[in-house]
Amino acid sequence: LHADERRLASAHLFGQKFLREWSNTSRLIRPNAFLIAEDHTGWPAVTQPTGRGGPGFAATWYADYYHHLIGVAQNDPSRARLIRIAGTGINEPLQMHRFADAVAASADHRVVYHVSHDEAVNADNSGRTIVIAANGAPLVGDTRRVAEARVRFAAGMTLFAPATPMFFMGEEVAATREYRYDNVASSKEDLLGDAAGVGAAMFRWYRDAIALRRGNPALRSRHLDVLHAHDADRVVAFTRRLGTFDVLVVASLNDTAFRDGYRLD
Repeated sequence: LHADERRLASAHLFGQKFLREWSNTSRLIRPNAFLIAEDHTGWPAVTQPTGRGGPGFAATWYADYYHHLIGVAQNDPSRARLIRIAGTGINEPLQMHRFADAVAASADHRVVYHVSHDEAVNADNSGRTIVIAANGAPLVGDTRRVAEARVRFAAGMTLFAPATPMFFMGEEVAATREYRYDNVASSKEDLLGDAAGVGAAMFRWYRDAIALRRGNPALRSRHLDVLHAHDADRVVAFTRRLGTFDVLVVASLNDTAFRDGYRLD
C-alpha cells in the first residue's frame, strides 16, 4: 500500500517475478527440490510452473483442511470443525460430508496438517490437538483415552489423505504445552521422556501409521474415492489406490461403539 492506503498493484507483480526467479534458481542448484508455499490466500497459480507464469511451488498449505478437521478461531459454522465439536462430548452430528470433500480436494498439490506453529496457541482459540480433543478438560483416565482416540482420527486422516502430510513437533507424543512465539523456552516438551512415558502409546501409533504409509504405495498416491460419509454416525470411509495396491480407510468419531456392527452402503 501507499502511505495514503492506495493499493500498489505493481508490488504483487514484482513479488511474483521474484518467486519465479527464486524457484528457477533453487531447481537449477538442486533439481529435485520440493518447494512448499505457506500460502493462505487460495491463489490457484501458486503451484503453476514458472513457464506458465506461476511461482513454481510443488505444493501449498491447505488451511481449509485444518479448519474442517479441527476448527477456526471464529468458530465459523461453515467449517466442519470435527475435533473441536467432538471435544464437547455432546455426540451431536458432525459434518462428515463437508470434511470428506476437503480430504478429496487435498489431492491437488496440497500439504495437509491438523496443527502448525500458528494453531498451537499463537492463533486465537487454537491449541494442541489433544487439548482441543478434550475441550480443555484434565487429561486423566477415560478423558485421556477418548482424547487420544480423537487425536488418532485427526492424525490418521492427515497421514492417509492424498496429500503431503505435515506434523508439528510434539504431536507424536500428544504434547500439551502451548507453543508461543514469544516464549519458546517454556513451550519446550520433554519429547524423549514423553515418548517413553505419558506419550508412549501415541508415539507407537504414529510410528506404526507412518510405517504403513511408507510401506504401501496406495497411501502415497493422489487417488481417493469417498465411499461413505454419515453425519449422524460420525463415520467417513474412502479408498486409496495405486495399481494393484488398494486400501480401504474407515474412521469414526462416534463416542459409542456400534454394538451390532456397521454397514457401509
